[in-house]
Parts: sequence; C-alpha cells; structure tokens
Amino acid sequence: MNGPDSSLEETMFSPNENKLSFQQEEELKRQNILDQYNFNTVKQVVQDNQSRPANITNFNILGTDGKYRNSFLKAQLDPIISQLNDNGRSLTFSQLLKRIDDVNFNLLKTDSISNMGCQIGIPENQPYNYLNPDLLNVFVNLQVVPVKKFFLKIGTNVGNGEGDGYVKLQWKNIFGGGESLDLDTNLSSNEFKMKSSKSQYVVNYSSPIFNSANYKFNSILFHSMRTIDYTSYHNQSIEGLTLKFSTNNLPMENKLNHEISIENLLRSISLKTPPSSVASSIRNNSLMTNFFLFNAGYNYKSSITYSIFKDTRDKQYIFEKGHYLRLSNELSLFTKNKFVKTSFDYSKGYRINKSLIFNLNFKTGLTHPLYNDLVHPMDKFQLGGANDMKGWLISGMGPKQMNMSLGGNYFHAIGLNLFSNIPYYSDSNFKFHLFTNIGKLTNNFSILNANAASNVFKNNCISTGFGISFAHPMAAFELNWVVPVTTNANDSIRRGLQWGIGISFL
Repeated sequence: MNGPDSSLEETMFSPNENKLSFQQEEELKRQNILDQYNFNTVKQVVQDNQSRPANITNFNILGTDGKYRNSFLKAQLDPIISQLNDNGRSLTFSQLLKRIDDVNFNLLKTDSISNMGCQIGIPENQPYNYLNPDLLNVFVNLQVVPVKKFFLKIGTNVGNGEGDGYVKLQWKNIFGGGESLDLDTNLSSNEFKMKSSKSQYVVNYSSPIFNSANYKFNSILFHSMRTIDYTSYHNQSIEGLTLKFSTNNLPMENKLNHEISIENLLRSISLKTPPSSVASSIRNNSLMTNFFLFNAGYNYKSSITYSIFKDTRDKQYIFEKGHYLRLSNELSLFTKNKFVKTSFDYSKGYRINKSLIFNLNFKTGLTHPLYNDLVHPMDKFQLGGANDMKGWLISGMGPKQMNMSLGGNYFHAIGLNLFSNIPYYSDSNFKFHLFTNIGKLTNNFSILNANAASNVFKNNCISTGFGISFAHPMAAFELNWVVPVTTNANDSIRRGLQWGIGISFL
C-alpha cells in the first residue's frame, strides 16, 4: 500500500507502539529496586522486633468518613483497641501484626470494605521505660476503602424465540453496620408475547448479629415459578420466607461453619397440557400420573434445618487442594407432610503431578417420612443430567410411573474426575477430562429395615466418558462424550455428546 494513508496505518499498528523508552525502562528498574529495598527493610524490622513487647502510642483509622456506626466500628477494631491501654505488657510486635490481620478479616467478613491498607511507624526516639526497658512504641494508621453502596444491573437475553429479562440490585452497608439488601429478579418466556414460563424474585436482607463479624443473620423472601417437562408436564411455584442464623468463618480460617434455617413455604403444583413439541418427546409426558394428580394444588411446608459446612478449596471447580464438606438435617413436623431429611456432600482435590488433577465428589441424601405420611414431590431427590449423573437425561434416574420420573427418598452419587492440561496450553482454563460416575436413586430404603438398607449397594448405575472442561470464576462448562455402562430398565439415558453449565458438577 503506497497511498497517503499508509504512514498513518503503520503508525497506528506499529509493533513498537507500546515499547518503553530507555528513560522509562531505567525509571522502572529504579522503582523495582526501591520497592524491593523497602520490602526487605520492613521484613528485617519485623524479624528483629517480633518478640519485643509493643505499645501503641497513636492509632488512627482513615477513610471511614462517617460511613459506619461507632458501635459497629468499635466491635471490628476491638482486637487493637483492647490493647491501647495495656502498655504493651501482654502484646508482642508479632501479636500486634496478627491483631491487625484480625481487624482486616472482621471488616472483610462483614462485607463493609473492599480493601484495607496499614501503616506502622516506629519513632526513632524511643522513650525509656523503667518498668519494661525493651518496650517498643509504635503508631498504627489503618486506611480502609468502603464498599460501594449501590449496584444496579438490568439486562435481557434473547435468542431462538426465547427471551428473559433480569434486574440485580445491591444496597450495602445500609445503616453503617455491614447490613446489605440484595434484590434479584428474572423473568423469561419461551415464546414472545406469551405468559412467562419461568420467574424468580429473591429479596435477601443480611446483617451481622450484635455487630459481630463472626455471626450473620439472613432474611430471604422469595418467589419461584418454573415449568417441569421431565415428568408429568406441570408448573411448580414456591413462595416463602427463610430465616438463617449462621457463623461467618472465612475459608482461610479453616473452621467449621454452623447454620440454623427456619423455612416457611407455600408450594403448588399445577398440571398443564404440554405443547405438541413436548407431548411427542421420548418421555411421553403428555400423560398425567396418579402421583402428581394426588399432589396437585397447594401445599404448606414449615421446617427447621441445621447444617454444618466447611470449604477450604482453592477453587470451586477443578481444585487441586482443599476439601468441601456439608451435612444438613431438616425436620418438618407442623404440616401435612412430616419428614426428616438428611443430606451430605463431600469433595476432595489432589494434585497428582504438574499436569494432572484428581477430584473426588460424593453426595448422598435420605428423606424419611414420619407417622406414615407421604413425601411431597418437591421434597424428593432427583438424579440425572450433565451436572450430576452424566449419561442420563435430567432427572432420568430412579423410580418411574408411566415412564415418567417421580423422584426418590434416597440417593447416592460418586464422581471420579481426572483433569489434564491441554498440550501447549498448560496455563489455559480448558482441560481434558476423564470421568466415572456411580449412583443410585430409589424409594426402597429404610433405616429401620436391614434388608432394604443392604440393597442400596446393589444395581448401581455407572457411566464413564471423556471431554473438555472449562473453569471460569463465575461458572464452569463441560462438553463430554458419555457412555452409560450399567443402567436400570426404566432409566432415561443419553449416549454420546452431553454438555452442561453450572457452578458445580459431580
């Protein structure tokens, strides 16, 4: 190209456009040397004085600007404030640094700051203390960056005759004490100008309990409505209020969390006539089973759940160290459907070598009806699909009536996953994936019947396969070739390609 624009084009796309000048390179080198010197100096000061008693002569917190209640701020700063009048007799310099970390953890756990910086100064002229000659006087300045109070996101997704709209609203640190209000709505339609087939509204108010960063309260008001097409075609709706009281330990604290949840729900099942595209599907769910006819209409549920959980994974998906543990026990006594429900999840990650990561996932659950009550369809377990038992359609495992899924009172599922780097792309989030899934869903299980309990380990379903996995901070994606190895007669299986997207996989 020899025209008048060639020089402009060469200038705009010159490969040396971002190259630093000699002066800039020298300045960058000097800055790196200075940063390294400051780091080594601070490290040496800490090492030389870590066992010396420390006395805080001056303490300031900057950046609050009236954004927090005094009682709340005092509670989060208590690890340092409690030592201000102690003359350093019970606090060493290393313990002071630990207290500063505790303050940072407190503010992060309440989700009231986005960042915090610290400045510790040691005056050159140290006054002599006759009672404690080794006493080190220091001043501490904390600089906090409060969270943004408001966040609003509105959007739509449209494609292939489908559309949905969503609104997300966050209001943080409402009363200056770490309180937050989250509003999440989603409306979707399977045909334009048609009534929405899926909707969700969630309003979640959360707050520290008595200004403590270690205890949290949640009040969740929600509505959910969706169309179910993997069994008798129907709409399910849930409206209710859930109150949660929980501990608030961070993963790096390596402690168990506890949670008590009180739930009151109004649920309904509304049987529908499916469109022709669904009526002619392989599951033949244009028919209505007796099970869903009997449970159609409104149902009230009131229950209390106690859970313990612990998460030390470095990532939620394809994690190479740490584990996840959750045990929940739910009791429902005050409604028509009385039951005890227990569920258990466990995951463990291993780094085999530079290229291979192994993840073990195990899930199980049992719903035991009380007083010979029946278990409502929404309280039963479902199993099958790309995110749990690969090689089955969604809820394709377990008991059937007229070839349609009913759910089960007991299930277990095991996932054995081996992830490998892709050659020449070892730093990519894409991985090769080999897996084996083992699971069972049944109603024939009772803790009071030894024979029924022993049968649960027989006739397990198994699938295996390989594919590609993609780990993203927001969600994960898998595209697999699946082969069901052992199945039951009425299972709805899927051989060949199967893909899934979500935040967790078996």
